[in-house]
Amino acid sequence: MVYTVSEEGVAALRKLVQSLEENVENINKSSDDLQNAYEENSSVLGPHSDSLAKVIEDVKDTASDAAEPVDSLSDKIIKLADKYEEIISNDPFKGISGN
Repeated sequence: MVYTVSEEGVAALRKLVQSLEENVENINKSSDDLQNAYEENSSVLGPHSDSLAKVIEDVKDTASDAAEPVDSLSDKIIKLADKYEEIISNDPFKGISGN
């Protein structure tokens, strides 16, 4: 995939941001699902219940920690897409035959 200074490049960058955001949401939802499954079954997990609770807490913390740089990356990609759009809109040759 090429992220060129073009309308297609802008669309590809915005699609990338959407995909990154969806992946973060999916990870968070999966972490919550894991937490809920643990809570529903904790009474029958036996002596390893506390260990599992700690692992789940670590998973959720890691997911939360990872979301921050992804958000920062998404912001940078949006700014790049905005710059591309500005360049495209200011193109003096746009609309001339062959462009």
